[in-house]
Amino acid sequence: MRSRRTSFVNRSIFQTPLRSPSRAGFHSSQRALVRAGDSLPNLEVLVEGSPGNKVNLSKELTGKGIVLGVPAAFSPSCSNSHVPGYLNHPKLKDAGKVFVVSVNDPFVTKAWGTMLDPQGKSGVRFLGDPSLQFTETLELAFDGAAIFGQHRSKRYALLIEDGKVKQAFVEPDNTGVNVSAAEKANADKTGENEYTIPDCCLAFHKGCGQLHEEIVWYPESLADKSFDNTGLLLEAPFDPIRRQMNSVLLTVDLTKEVAEEAIEGKHGVVVAYHPIIFRGLKSLTLADSQQQSLLRLALEGISVYSPHTAVDAVPNGMGDWMADIVTGSLGSPEPATRTATPPHVQEGDDTATDSDYITPAETSNESPERERASSATTEESTFLRPQRPGLLGKRAYSKPTYPHPSTLSQTDLTPSIANHKRTVIQPCAAPLPDGFSSSNTGYGRLVSFHEPQPLTHLIERIARGVGTPKGFPVAIPQGRQVEDMQIQTVGICPGSGGSIFKNCTADLLFTGELSHHEALAATERGAAVVTLFHSNSERGYLHSVMKELLRKKLEAEWEDVRKEMKASQKLDEEWKEALEDEDVQVEVSERDRDPYGVVILEESVQQGTKLS
Repeated sequence: MRSRRTSFVNRSIFQTPLRSPSRAGFHSSQRALVRAGDSLPNLEVLVEGSPGNKVNLSKELTGKGIVLGVPAAFSPSCSNSHVPGYLNHPKLKDAGKVFVVSVNDPFVTKAWGTMLDPQGKSGVRFLGDPSLQFTETLELAFDGAAIFGQHRSKRYALLIEDGKVKQAFVEPDNTGVNVSAAEKANADKTGENEYTIPDCCLAFHKGCGQLHEEIVWYPESLADKSFDNTGLLLEAPFDPIRRQMNSVLLTVDLTKEVAEEAIEGKHGVVVAYHPIIFRGLKSLTLADSQQQSLLRLALEGISVYSPHTAVDAVPNGMGDWMADIVTGSLGSPEPATRTATPPHVQEGDDTATDSDYITPAETSNESPERERASSATTEESTFLRPQRPGLLGKRAYSKPTYPHPSTLSQTDLTPSIANHKRTVIQPCAAPLPDGFSSSNTGYGRLVSFHEPQPLTHLIERIARGVGTPKGFPVAIPQGRQVEDMQIQTVGICPGSGGSIFKNCTADLLFTGELSHHEALAATERGAAVVTLFHSNSERGYLHSVMKELLRKKLEAEWEDVRKEMKASQKLDEEWKEALEDEDVQVEVSERDRDPYGVVILEESVQQGTKLS
């Protein structure tokens, strides 16, 4: 039986700075994109002294440094306490390069700097962000029209090391001078000031791009913010007395069943690929099933994070995983696959109706085979008999069946064997985080094979690559046969591919779902379509890729957190006990599944080769 333990994952991944354990409290500021581990925006928009003198902080701060953000030059708090606190700090010389950024024109910031440091002895440089672009990229802007007449910057302090944010101190009320003050930002972590648990433990928040061992993470800035809602969606209050597992539960959809699974398993965090909150909430009540799940998770101290379209966009993300499937191989030569023809239908006749597929056995007394099928008990083989007579007569049908992505580790599909070229259908717009480029980052993938591939082979690869479902929809042009179609190009998009495929003319569209008219338009131009039901195109990635990547990263980060906190002299016994636990777990939900399953009619003529 799993014991209850203090959750490192909940405490060190998603928590904003916590107070010292002995003071038993916490505070948080409004969520912002900039976090420990982030690279500074690679932008030529900040100006110093004159409009033509551009400054790029990502190039300036390659070592140690500090970036101070202030709401307005010459404002009382900025001029009397916040900036002077750094100018006069005894350790200023050890801080590296220091920059003050204000949403003002360069003439104002130059005059302000001259007023605060007439001789320029401090070396602190004052920059203007007149377009607000630098501030907005960090998601640190706020509506200051009531005071300043326009949008302004929150007050913040970013400690920089090796070109990346080491710590971020953002004022929760936007303009106060508290957590970003010099004495707080530069405080000794083992002293009486706040003990900040590193916020860099999870690469979802780091946005650090491609790390060693080709580990690729999911910067939140790559998500499609035109509709998506990614990031920390539920920050559960942390109580060191509450004991949770050092574990993450991965899921595509956060349903009531998955929430119950997280609570029963005592997980610290749920990482849900699909955001459970898409739009603003006016209330949180138990009447709504999704809100009910959120309230229950918060009560148990379980946080919720969603990466969604950032996972689609990154190199080696969900789009590339689906591309690996269609370019994979089941052996050389691959098994021959063709469409079966009912014995009473002429070869090449594609005009048969549903009535042509009803066999004489279906109108006769029940056969021994049917009797055995009716008494089976497994999900895959159990057939249920309608209780009232109808058009189906005595026909029996299966329970809904679903893919089994948990078995993907046993698949004989070898990825990326076929020679091909791979490109991004809809590249992400610049600026991109370090390590990413428009050639490998964006939504959708286009695979161009060097040699045409039989559609039957691609269908077989897809089936094996997503967990061998009992069936999935395939659309082909009228007058064509599946085994006759050769595929040179494949358009790929996890989930719903309609908007991504808008201008895609690939021979095959492979996605989770397309609308009726989108699929019809594709077949009318001679293309084929394979859909899996929405989340069946996504779930296998959690099992095949994300689980192991996240586990390796968390193990390394937890070890760092344990060493850092053990060095503190202000830990009570409960924290010391928790730090002795080396275990970190990442699990994929066993209850998560697509709403749709496949029901198979017994004794119906089966089309194609059996895939499992």
